[in-house]
Formats: sequence, C-alpha cells, structure tokens
Amino acid sequence: MSTAFVATFVASLMIAPAAQPAPAAQPAPAAQPAPASQSNVSMDPEAVRMREILSDPVLHAEYQRAQSTAHTGLALMGVGFIAGAGIGLPAMSMYRRKLVEAEEATYRVDQERPLRQAETRRRVMLGSFITGGAIASIGLALAIVGYSRRNRLTRGGFSTVAVTPAIGGGHFGAAATLRF
Repeated sequence: MSTAFVATFVASLMIAPAAQPAPAAQPAPAAQPAPASQSNVSMDPEAVRMREILSDPVLHAEYQRAQSTAHTGLALMGVGFIAGAGIGLPAMSMYRRKLVEAEEATYRVDQERPLRQAETRRRVMLGSFITGGAIASIGLALAIVGYSRRNRLTRGGFSTVAVTPAIGGGHFGAAATLRF
C-alpha cells in the first residue's frame, strides 16, 4: 500500500507542473556591448603567456615535462623522508634497546648476540638515513629544476646560457652565465 502511495505522489508531482499555465512571454532585453574594461580578453601578461604555451604544442610539451619533473621531485622528497624516518627511527630505537639488553646480560656469551643485533640495527639505521637523505636531496634538486624551468617558460625566458664579452685591463675573453 505504501509503494502505491509513493507512486501516486511522484506521478502527481510530475503532472502538476504541466497543468499550470505557462508564464507570459516577455521580450528579451537588448544585448548591450561590454565596456572595454570588462571584456572577456584578459590583459594579464601571465594569462596571455599561458594561453600561448597551451596553444603551441612544443611549448605545451616542455611545460608538461617541467611540471612532471617538479612533481617527480616532490614525490621523491616524500619517499626519501619516509625511508629515512620510517625505517631509521624505529631501527634507532631497536638499536638502543639491544644495547640496554647487552648491558643487562650477566655472562659474556649472553652479551655477544645482543651486540651483534645492535650493530646490525645501527647499520640499518645509518643506511636508511643516508639513503633517505640522498633520495630526498635528488627529489629537492628535481623539484627546483622543474619549477624553475616552468617559471622560466611562463615568464618567456628561453635562453639558459648567456655569453657576454669580458674586456678589462690586461685580459680579453668571454664570460658565460648558466641559468637553470
């Protein structure tokens, strides 16, 4: 009985709006031209440059590479921190526990095993800190390179090497500046 009531109610909702008279048609207001200050074209130089990058396939591919390099760098930084902290810190606490266990041992034979285990855990701890730090450093370098390349593209600077003459008292040559 309740499903019949729900069906009747839904049907009455669907039919009821059609039974009402339609509102009188009013003329549409005349379209007014937008003032120059409110035009759809953005005059922001960064937005213009982004449109240029997105419309040119070569620049768009370079922008995507720079963006993915930066994101890869950030991901590697996270992996490095997780590897260093997630493995190194528990290994450090286990290393300290084994040293305490070795101190509490009464016989020399009982001390050797905890000391070997402590040494293994110390190596794991140091290895994970070093590995995590190296991965995080590589990630930081990739992020810096990716974001600087992306910013250089959006600013419009394409030259990465600038060579200028160097003339001075007693020397003549060239000076090169590398931007990355």
